[in-house]
Amino acid sequence: MATRLPILLLFLWLLCSSLAAAVAIVQPQGSNGPNGKEPVRNALPAGKPAPVSRAQSRLEDAILALESRFSISASIRHEADLFGKRVFGSGIYREQRSGPNPLLRLELKMQLGDRVSTMVQVCDGRYLWLYWKLLDEGTLSRIDVVRVGRAIEKSGDVPQPGRIDKWPGIGGLAKLLRSLNAAFSFESLKEGQLQTRAGQVPVWKLRGQWKPEKLVAVLPDQKEAIGQGKPPDLNRLPKHLPDHVVIFLGKQDLFPYRIEYRREQPKGAGQPDNPRSRPIVTMQLYEVNLNVPIDPTRFIYNPGNLKYSDRTQAFLEKLGLEE
Repeated sequence: MATRLPILLLFLWLLCSSLAAAVAIVQPQGSNGPNGKEPVRNALPAGKPAPVSRAQSRLEDAILALESRFSISASIRHEADLFGKRVFGSGIYREQRSGPNPLLRLELKMQLGDRVSTMVQVCDGRYLWLYWKLLDEGTLSRIDVVRVGRAIEKSGDVPQPGRIDKWPGIGGLAKLLRSLNAAFSFESLKEGQLQTRAGQVPVWKLRGQWKPEKLVAVLPDQKEAIGQGKPPDLNRLPKHLPDHVVIFLGKQDLFPYRIEYRREQPKGAGQPDNPRSRPIVTMQLYEVNLNVPIDPTRFIYNPGNLKYSDRTQAFLEKLGLEE
């Protein structure tokens, strides 16, 4: 197997697992809570600058809408075209906020030729279980979210009831959108139609460009130029990274039905309807159900005889927390 294949699969795992296992700590934000009502605009983080564009405002509304849902259920289809390899996959996403700790389940399978890789992440309210089978090698680990919760409380930075921003790896779709909002500046907002299995869905199409401070981390040789406000040379980005992202939000429910990580192409290399850009990774969600109760057994994980490692202490250390 080519050496780039594991790199490709690892990148996809990191991308897709940001749905359920983002480890960045976000300052707590308020909302109406998990009751399905419309989000409150002033629930954005204290001290956050006012939105500079309609696109930015729409994305923030979508994040708050996701965080106000009692439950989310969807199927996932994803596709990647990286390093000359095409990878296809599918899975499910379940999230429910029915107690002090949110419940979540994410399952993904990726097909490359005759090989299948699998990822399962389950938060049962007590533990976050993470199972990875990358090609022929499988590993299982867990994080004690109750123990982490005690450490967060001890630190004095207590999340609001029913909120999941502080919890390890269970930020879900809202966490994914927050990470995109932190890394990209969204200035372009257009109306459109998205073709789904259920038919055409009216959507808002948002386009985001890398924020300069984020580009410095991946283009350190351009730090001085970027700091002076000069346009960065995005052609020098690593081939597996996008230079912009496109999010399709439902106009009625602000749900992120499709996310595309895209890369500009050389002049003349594109198609007539999209001459300069191609998706390198696409994730689409369909069969979406919002605020519909989910069978609680869907959030049970039984490792059986499979050995697992406990990553709680390592996670606490990474966050700079003590028990």
